[in-house]
Amino acid sequence: MTQTVKARFANGVLTPLEAIDLPEGALVTLDIGEIYGAEPVNYNRLNDELMDEEYFEKERRIRERSA
Repeated sequence: MTQTVKARFANGVLTPLEAIDLPEGALVTLDIGEIYGAEPVNYNRLNDELMDEEYFEKERRIRERSA
């Protein structure tokens, strides 16, 4: 199976910017190409958005259980 996934390289580590459909511990090969002109990711804003999304999802589940 082949997947194309965008990732950020920082502090010597590649971090995927989206979910990867692989089992834990899978060995992979990487073909790396730099994306020119891409805007840097504001990780603080991204983390806040993810936390908000998780909060609202938990709230939705609580409302569904009590209905």
